[in-house]
Amino acid sequence: MPRIKEDTRDRARTMRHVPTDAERKLWAILRRRQIGGWYFRRQHPIPPYIADFACVEARLVVEVDGSQHADSAYDFARDEHLRHHGWRVLRFWNNDVLNNPEGVARMTGEALGGPPPPPPPPPGGGGGEGRIRPHRHPPTPPAPSRLPVPALRDHRRPDPPGGGGPLAGGGARPPPRPPPAVGGGGRLDRPIAAPTTAPPRPRPSARRSARPAPRRPSPSRSCRASG
Repeated sequence: MPRIKEDTRDRARTMRHVPTDAERKLWAILRRRQIGGWYFRRQHPIPPYIADFACVEARLVVEVDGSQHADSAYDFARDEHLRHHGWRVLRFWNNDVLNNPEGVARMTGEALGGPPPPPPPPPGGGGGEGRIRPHRHPPTPPAPSRLPVPALRDHRRPDPPGGGGPLAGGGARPPPRPPPAVGGGGRLDRPIAAPTTAPPRPRPSARRSARPAPRRPSPSRSCRASG
């Protein structure tokens, strides 16, 4: 198919905004896949012409003509060019579209045939028609890895011969080490002196010693001295 020129695109875009009454009526019948599920385009460029309505999938062109198109040599040459490029042409008069839209829709459906073929499967493998795609859930985060827990060890004293700590092998606890012997040199060889403690201070007695009372002279002695 030859490349569409820019002026042809602009002319087709302008014609979409100023349709005739018959074109507006026929577009209301063909749009939104109302006839057998087929998709139509209006004012579709097919260089060097512009088709009123075209179904690209079915290679069908639908034209709406007025009385001025009767026995037109231009329309005959145009139809021959479209058929040469694989298009089929279906023409209706304006009065038929305006007065008998049901008959126009029926004849268009017969020209299209059955429903359109299903769309091809997506690349990279796919299923048939109507296949329901499974719902994709967010990926589940991986579970945290559990490292092996080392056996508890008593760091206060080395392991006994044979391996394994006091809690690892399940055996009895090793006996405590004996105290180092005195003698033989070293800091621990000196005799340990007993701690010197000060004698306890005597606590004051609760009772105080009473002073001796002064002796009073006897009355007989005083009388004798006075006599």
